[in-house]
Amino acid sequence: MANHPQYEITQEELELIEAYLSKQLNAPAQQELEQRMQSDLPFRLKVEEVRNLIIGIQEASLESKLNSFHAAVENGKPAASGKTILLYRRWWAAAAVLLLLIAATWVLWPKAGKDERLFLAYFTPDTGLPVAMGSADSASYLFYDGMISYKEEKYETALQKWQRLARAGVSSDTLKYYMAMALLNQGQNSEAEKILSPLAEKPGSSFSEDAGWYLALIHLKNSDRINAIRLLKKIPGREDARKLLAELEQ
Repeated sequence: MANHPQYEITQEELELIEAYLSKQLNAPAQQELEQRMQSDLPFRLKVEEVRNLIIGIQEASLESKLNSFHAAVENGKPAASGKTILLYRRWWAAAAVLLLLIAATWVLWPKAGKDERLFLAYFTPDTGLPVAMGSADSASYLFYDGMISYKEEKYETALQKWQRLARAGVSSDTLKYYMAMALLNQGQNSEAEKILSPLAEKPGSSFSEDAGWYLALIHLKNSDRINAIRLLKKIPGREDARKLLAELEQ
């Protein structure tokens, strides 16, 4: 008898994997999932299992082939071989497993699943600043050079350039905020949080509202609704913050 996986898959994971396999994730979410696959073997096995089930079900063409099989039996024709019957049984089992996973995970960790869906629904990367070319100032040139990389979604390259500025003593809110954005877009949420937290609480900073928004999303992704709601209440001027707050308080 074939061995079956001994792990469970949550609704959150199933929807995330399905979105990944159907190429519906945005670039940062796809990158974060692929990084998780590299570091989390059980999760990688779940992705492969769902992929195999979907491919198997599609290739088997279950309904049409099963109808043909029943027609052959009713007409008194023998099945082509024992392997054919086993193939039908194999993919019916695969379909049943997938349906059971979908049904069962509606019950498991519903709050965490909703938090992940809300995060994916509301998170969009900061688009960055317009690039001012021709600056003779070396620090400004390096910053905007990093911004070009950021806009090209080369977040690691942008971060490396901005980190050079930070090491040289540049400490503006603008630099800190976009370093956090580059980290967040690479899935390095904890590191981004360290930079965003003081910015969100800094009086008079032009980035405090945006920092608070992304910080709230990080807390939401971590299923920390208390802090997410606390931060969202501080930025009532944002329409997306009001909408998300309403959903969290339902």
